[in-house]
Amino acid sequence: MGGFCQFTKLPEVNVVKLPSSVSFNDAAAISMVGLTSWHMVVGRANILPGQCVLIMGGTSGVGMVGIQIAKLHNCDVIATAGSKEKMDKCLEIGADYVDDPINIFLLA
Repeated sequence: MGGFCQFTKLPEVNVVKLPSSVSFNDAAAISMVGLTSWHMVVGRANILPGQCVLIMGGTSGVGMVGIQIAKLHNCDVIATAGSKEKMDKCLEIGADYVDDPINIFLLA
């Protein structure tokens, strides 16, 4: 069955009722970047509370969710962003420290 079918059959565990405050577009976006972020930050990196996590590209979709997932796990978050506006956005969504990616590489 394709994505454009009128009806489909799924296991109940694979279906989530959207709250009225969440649009279909927002739900589609978070299901794409959210799963990727979760897989990388929790599944691959296996972050633990109290760790310091570096999120490259903090204002990309995956980066923004990655910052929030790391904060959810009580981690300190360093994010990278290339402009003042983007740096401010990273701080707004939870990053503890933000810098230009060039400066991060110079520190290494």
